[in-house]
Amino acid sequence: MSRVLDVVRIQLVHWPALLGYPLLALAAMPLLGWGTEVFPFTLGLGVTRRAFAAATALVVLGQALLLGLGLVAFDIVERLTGGWGREARIFGLDVLGHGNPLALWLVYSGPLVAVSAIGVLAGVVFQRWRHTGIYLAIFGSVALLAAVGVLGKTQNWWPSIGSFLGGQPSLTLFTAYPLMFALALGGAGWLVLRRATA
Repeated sequence: MSRVLDVVRIQLVHWPALLGYPLLALAAMPLLGWGTEVFPFTLGLGVTRRAFAAATALVVLGQALLLGLGLVAFDIVERLTGGWGREARIFGLDVLGHGNPLALWLVYSGPLVAVSAIGVLAGVVFQRWRHTGIYLAIFGSVALLAAVGVLGKTQNWWPSIGSFLGGQPSLTLFTAYPLMFALALGGAGWLVLRRATA
């Protein structure tokens, strides 16, 4: 038991962060409601849903490209400093970009667009159906992923899927597929947004 308490003391060395992060998350909760007010506010200004959706897509794309560029800049700094002076590789994933900064930029930006598309779709679902929609979307997604996982296991598809994905170029895996996924989510979001009330 004394070893357990020793480890507890080690974990409590940074107690301000241990307590501060949850309190910070709790303090930020009222700000989450602010994000849901952008759509009604914009519609109140006379903007169409189509213009709102197009603007959201441009913001998501611009954000992903800018953040991807930042990650490439960190890769350059990492190379110039010899891995932050410790030969550490955090941002320089040569296997993804093959030493090409433009390819690395696209590889970093693609998944960011896809993750943002998930967030936008969640926001649209919340705007249309509120908490019930979010809960149903989460439970439905988990059930669908579980069903696909079980089906893949029972049909022995996973080795074939793994070899297929393993043979794909990094630009296809990390840029083309995430962009196709984001487009599919964007289409689903548009179908929901057309009926969302302000």
